Amino acid sequence: MGYQAGYNISTGSSNIDIGNMGLTTDTNIIRSGSGQTQAFIAGNVIIGGASNAVERFEVDGSDTAFSPGCSIRIRNTLDPIGGFIGDGWNALQFGLYNPSASSVGVIAAGAKRSFFGFDQSGKVGSLANNFASPSYRNVLDDGNGNMSIAGVITGNGGGLTNLNAASLSAGTANINISGNAATATTAAGVTGNIADAQLSANVALLNGANSFTGTNTFVGKLVATNANNVVSGTFTGSGAGLTNLPASAITGGLSINLAVLVPGGGTNILCFTNGILMSIQ
Repeated sequence: MGYQAGYNISTGSSNIDIGNMGLTTDTNIIRSGSGQTQAFIAGNVIIGGASNAVERFEVDGSDTAFSPGCSIRIRNTLDPIGGFIGDGWNALQFGLYNPSASSVGVIAAGAKRSFFGFDQSGKVGSLANNFASPSYRNVLDDGNGNMSIAGVITGNGGGLTNLNAASLSAGTANINISGNAATATTAAGVTGNIADAQLSANVALLNGANSFTGTNTFVGKLVATNANNVVSGTFTGSGAGLTNLPASAITGGLSINLAVLVPGGGTNILCFTNGILMSIQ
């Protein structure tokens, strides 16, 4: 079709040539134009077979569903919805288009749901609205290298740096601190609770069975309220405050000097040792 269309074909067959001379051996080839710089085609352009073929690629500039802008629709005719690439609102958007009269999944009837896009400012991210001026859910790059995530990030955060402690939520953190503790100057900046298991074995616990192997000096009062307390060793110092001492528990001898008045005047001193009268003075 057109001036000298298919002129060069001599041995081939089943070709369609529109304004193109073709090649000598062309067979089952479509050639359109030769040297033209623009093509204007009314209606849809469908690539991939007849309209009832399974795979379809459509370029549709007349579909008012994507106005303003233009779109490329990619769909399987066995699927009620299809994908689209839409150029509009100064952004390129990728999503799903549901032209049917009923909802399909999260895509409402007749809706064009954008899921990903990037705009002229360089912003790149996931979208949360129908095909329109883009509303970003998560920004992978705001055009200046910054990222903002609306949801929860999971996975290994071992590579994260410059975390702001003021932004941490309440909870329990397991922290391993390495280095030479001998050179530490203060622990005043440590707040919160440290688990017992993380303490040194030399730290006495309030609710634990502690064994002190060194010499300990208690400057304040020592109060032991358990009736089963056992003390091994020797006490030194004043026992003037002791009460209820049983005589059978006294060892080492006990000497008592008892003053007795003598009839007619005077005083005799009776000297007892371990209950035995030893002398009268």
